[in-house]
Amino acid sequence: MQYQHDHDGIAPRPGTSPQQQIAGPDSPDLCELKNAQDALRDSDAQFKKAQEIAHLGSWELDLVRDRLTWSDEVYRIFGLQPQEFGATYEAFLEAVHPEDRARVDAAYSGSLHEGRDSYEIEHRVVRRSNGEVRVVHEKCEHFRDGTGRIVRSVGMVHDITERALAEQALRESEERFRSLAEGLPQLIYATDAQGRPVYHNARWSEYTGQPPAGRGHYLCSIHPDDVQHLRVCWNEALRTGAAFRHEHRIRSRSGAYRWFLSRAWPLRNAAGDVTRWFGTATDIDELKQTEQALERSRLGLSRLAGVSLAVMRETDLDGMLKAVSEAALALTGARIAICGHGYGSGSFVVNGAARVAGGPDCPAGSMFLLDKGGVHMALVEGAAGLRLSDEQLRAHPQWWGLPEGHVPIRGLLGVPIPGHNGQSSGMILATDKEHGEFTAEDESLLRQLATVASLALQHVQARISLEEADRRKNEFLSMLSHELRNPLAPIRNSLFILERAAPGSDQALRARKVIDRQTAHLTLLVDELLDVTRISRGMVNLQRESLDLGELLRVTLEDHRFLFESSAVELSLTLADAPLRINGDRTRVAQVIGNLLQNAAKFTPAGGRVAASLEADTRLRQAVLRVCDTGVGIGADMLPLVFEPFAQADTTLDRQQGGLGLGLALVKGLVEMHEGTVSAASPGLGEGAEFVVRLPLQPAAQ
Repeated sequence: MQYQHDHDGIAPRPGTSPQQQIAGPDSPDLCELKNAQDALRDSDAQFKKAQEIAHLGSWELDLVRDRLTWSDEVYRIFGLQPQEFGATYEAFLEAVHPEDRARVDAAYSGSLHEGRDSYEIEHRVVRRSNGEVRVVHEKCEHFRDGTGRIVRSVGMVHDITERALAEQALRESEERFRSLAEGLPQLIYATDAQGRPVYHNARWSEYTGQPPAGRGHYLCSIHPDDVQHLRVCWNEALRTGAAFRHEHRIRSRSGAYRWFLSRAWPLRNAAGDVTRWFGTATDIDELKQTEQALERSRLGLSRLAGVSLAVMRETDLDGMLKAVSEAALALTGARIAICGHGYGSGSFVVNGAARVAGGPDCPAGSMFLLDKGGVHMALVEGAAGLRLSDEQLRAHPQWWGLPEGHVPIRGLLGVPIPGHNGQSSGMILATDKEHGEFTAEDESLLRQLATVASLALQHVQARISLEEADRRKNEFLSMLSHELRNPLAPIRNSLFILERAAPGSDQALRARKVIDRQTAHLTLLVDELLDVTRISRGMVNLQRESLDLGELLRVTLEDHRFLFESSAVELSLTLADAPLRINGDRTRVAQVIGNLLQNAAKFTPAGGRVAASLEADTRLRQAVLRVCDTGVGIGADMLPLVFEPFAQADTTLDRQQGGLGLGLALVKGLVEMHEGTVSAASPGLGEGAEFVVRLPLQPAAQ
């Protein structure tokens, strides 16, 4: 997504995601915020891809500003580009099929005028790019201001063209089938002008067991629930002389009922009077079941769209998991549902408890014996779901039973929540269905809900990461103000002394040296900030040349040796046997080495050791620079964050040592500009650390 500005603040431009609506024009352009935004964009790209796969787009209409925002999938469904769309309700109506436009406008406007909470409709749209007609299902919810006035509509657009075409094809197939069936062996009958049976063919007798030639009343074979309506329709045909058509169930000689389409046509004499009726009954049982299955599928998808909106609205993990559990109940008819967020193999953790809808909240481990590896673990660790009857559940090889006092359950339906790299990030379990066993349709709906849950989970995690990044940014700014203010006191005191001391006196010279030191310190702080900003913006131009990395390492180490000697830290250097040449910027590569050495000196106590080494990785054609120390080490929780400036800013030791903690962030940025990589490793706190820089070697031909 992108952003657009108006006089009241900041508003999303068409094509932007909610996650990108996070920064105003005055927000600090710092490295960590960019990293968080990059991660958010990755998550947003996955969300867009999922919408594309599902043909399900989302939209929002600001009624106050008449501003309409579409997701990328809505643009695809409507065949538009963002620059072609006016982003208003009227522009949307222009994309609706002309024959449907008034109906759509009346339905949406009516929902507003009548003060309803939602709006739902199916209609056609015409793609401007190629004139293609598509069929969509739209649904939205209205939101009100403090006065109860509807000010915003949030909804979804589902491209159901393929389903509509399938339904149309099904209807056409039925018509062809019925036309053909008139000449095929069917249940054929004849009546007199008053509708009394006079003939049934052999096929009728074979199916129903009734005698032919009109003996016996045909109504005795009709399902009792269909008799009354059949009578009404048949009597109406007799009264008007119009063709008769009716769908009803007919009992076979085995006692089973099947759906038939009964059609009859009048035979008239020269005067136009009806003298007889001829009819056929065509077996449409499979067709009827297909229609019923389609209707169930339509209702299921409609419910899924509704609960998906509820799930995606949640902004915290607990609320999202609870919403998914409640959605699972609504979609499957289960009495108990659990949505668990799994972290790693052999664990099932949702803030220490399973979130249960339809039953009491219970601690982790009370639904299944988690420490023994049960059915739920097979579900979380595998890619396939489980759909088991009560008998199959108890016969499952990984079923360990229920803890004492647990509520009884009947059957189980579970699907994994898709995660990264094909792994499961959690599960959705439903059990104790109200009526019958879980069906394939239930499983399909639950799988689609799992996809929605996966997207919602990614958005929640992205929001949490963004909030954490914002927190670290604020702490960093607080520390920055402290570091920039510290030199001011000695500078102010020195200026006070200079005003009163005799020029050239020892006191004046000492004051001048203090000012020089503190000014240099301030300059260093500002330079670090500028470097980080320039690197993040791609504004650093490298002055590349062929460098002997070993010689540059030796010279830089000697320049920093005083740091280690003053701190009583042993410093050693090991170089490769042959020169290792790279194509790089001498000043910036020296800055990388210097920052690593300064970092090691800062966090290695007196009596410790720091070892720098350089070697060649001939397989990868890389120069490998290592800086190892026996210092304070790095905790496992901080290892992934050591190259992020905001994260380093909140370490107590780093604050005690002074500085902004941007050195390693600069190292990472400069190394990556040289097409290299940098990594950090540490056994733990108090165990030292190792930093490894890999840079591509210059080809021998150069």
